[in-house]
Amino acid sequence: MILFLLLFTGCTLNNKSKYGSNSSTVPVVVDLSNVKKTNTSLKLSAFAEKISYIQLDEDPLLGDMKLATIHVVNDTIYIDRDNIYKYTPEGKFIKKLFRVGQGPKEVKKHISVPAAINRSERFFTIKNAFGLNYKSYSFDGEYIGEESVMDSLVKRINIYVDNCQVFEYTSSRNGSFKVGEKMNIIGPNMFYVKDLGTNEIRFKLSNPAADELATFTRQMEWSGGNMHFIQIDTLLWFKHPAIDTLYYTKDFKTVNPGYIFKTDNSFMDMRKYIHYKVGDITKDKAMNTHSIIEAIPLLNRGLLFFLEDGRIGITAANGQTFIYNEKPIINDLDTHLPEIDYFNIFYAQHFSIEKGYLYFLIDAYKFFEGNAITPLSFLKEDSNPVVVRIKLK
Repeated sequence: MILFLLLFTGCTLNNKSKYGSNSSTVPVVVDLSNVKKTNTSLKLSAFAEKISYIQLDEDPLLGDMKLATIHVVNDTIYIDRDNIYKYTPEGKFIKKLFRVGQGPKEVKKHISVPAAINRSERFFTIKNAFGLNYKSYSFDGEYIGEESVMDSLVKRINIYVDNCQVFEYTSSRNGSFKVGEKMNIIGPNMFYVKDLGTNEIRFKLSNPAADELATFTRQMEWSGGNMHFIQIDTLLWFKHPAIDTLYYTKDFKTVNPGYIFKTDNSFMDMRKYIHYKVGDITKDKAMNTHSIIEAIPLLNRGLLFFLEDGRIGITAANGQTFIYNEKPIINDLDTHLPEIDYFNIFYAQHFSIEKGYLYFLIDAYKFFEGNAITPLSFLKEDSNPVVVRIKLK
C-alpha cells in the first residue's frame, strides 16, 4: 500500500513569520529512517496550547461537509462548498459571495474544486461548471471578472501569492489518451506562476522526469500533477508527493528549499510517479511504494506525520523521531472531542492556518458520540458544523 505521510514542521525564518526553515536558506534535512516505535498515543498537548470552538449560525444549513474547505483571513471565516459562505469571527452568518446561475455575473461552483484564494488582493477565483471559464469575486461578494480557458480546458488555478496566479495543467489533451500510448502525463513543468500585473510567467517548476515515458493503461486520478500548496501568513509552501523537497516563497522572485526528506528507494520519485499516474505499474509495486504526500510547516514543534495504517509520528527539534500507534490523536486539552481524525482533515487539505491558529470543521454530531461533552449550549446533532480553533505551540 502506498505510504501516505502527513508532515508538518517548523523553525524560525529571518522574515517576520514564525514558520519555516532556519534563519538561512540552508534546508533542514529530515531523516525518516531514524525512528523509534511506541505503543502509546500522541497527545494534542504535544503541539497545541488550547482548543476552542465556534458555532456557526443555523441559517443557512450547509449540508454535507465532506468536500468543504475553510479559509480564515483576518479572523473572518469563509466556508467553501457549493458557494462561499462568509461568517464573522464569532460564527455569525454574513452572506453568500455569489449567485448561482448561468448569467454574466453568476457561476455554478464545482463542489469538489476549492476556490483559489488571493489574500493580497482579497478575492476568490471559482471554476465554473456552466462554462469554460473561471470567475472571481471579492471577499465582499463583488463580481470582479472572468478568465476564459477555451484554449486550455484542463488548466487548474490553485492559489495566488503576491498577486501572482499559481496554476497547473492536468494534461495537455484533457485525458483523451489511447491505451498503449507512450506518454508523460505531467509534461515539461509541474506548475506555472503568472504575474497578474505584467501577465508574464514569473516562475515555473520543471518536471525532473520530463523525459520519462510511460504506457497509458488508465488515468489513476483527475487531479493533474498533484502539487500541494499551503499558504501560512505571508509564506506559500509547496511540494509534490514524489519530490523530496518542501519549498517556500513570499513572491516567487526568490524560492527556497525549506526541508529535504531523506528516504530510500522504496519511496515514490517522479519517474515512478509518471508510470503510476497512468496505471503503468504492477499492483504489488504500487502497494509497496511509499510516498510523502503532504508537508505542512507549523510553529517550532518539530515534525508530526501520519502513516497510511493510521500510525502517527513526531520528530522533535533535536531530530529524535517517534512512531505512535494507530489510534487517533488524544485530545487532552478538554473533554469535548476526545479523538480527532487529523489524518483525513490534513490529507484532504480542509484546514486553514493563520496567526498561529489551526482551523478546521467538525460535524456537529461528533460532539454527541461516546464520551464527548457538547461545548456549545445550543448545539444539536443536526446543527451546522463547528469550527475548531487550535492555538499551536
